[in-house]
Amino acid sequence: MTRLFLTISRDSKTVPYPPKSRNHGHQGNAGFVDLKGNRDAISRIQEATGDAALTSALTSLNDPVSPFFTIGCEHATALDEGGHVKRGYLELAFNCSRLVRNPTNYFILFLGFDRWMHDAKVEWPVDYHWELMSVHFSRPSVDGWTLTVWLTTSPNAGDREGIVKLWADAMATQVSFLRGSAPPIEDPIYP
Repeated sequence: MTRLFLTISRDSKTVPYPPKSRNHGHQGNAGFVDLKGNRDAISRIQEATGDAALTSALTSLNDPVSPFFTIGCEHATALDEGGHVKRGYLELAFNCSRLVRNPTNYFILFLGFDRWMHDAKVEWPVDYHWELMSVHFSRPSVDGWTLTVWLTTSPNAGDREGIVKLWADAMATQVSFLRGSAPPIEDPIYP
């Protein structure tokens, strides 16, 4: 059964942020890369490597006419005691100084997504966890909010291939909704 959650993080961040390395041989965080209208740069995002659905989401949300831009992403597939699980996130923000300042705009999107999924009778074993976080965009100087959408398949959703397809379908559905539901952009943060 599909579950949707909305939470607010008490953390905050500044964008852009620098790359970070991780310990114990894990790949590092590439830091913020401005992908808005820069399709070629998407192939350099280590966190999206090997995931066609995440790469497609980055391409769509950073298209010049998209009302959003992306900030970060990650994905992983694991085998736990209940079976295969795929989990990942996509962090984004409105590409509009006016809209990004008011978290209510994300609440409205969340409610719209909930109703859209209900009306479409989408019932996948996937959790959509939307998390808002306060942010300071340093170029230009704007305080506002980001949205991180975590997608997690249920452990009993199928074999590895099945959960990868399920996760890809869930990501594509999320991106399709976002692209079709956001208000028009007036004063872009990243032109």
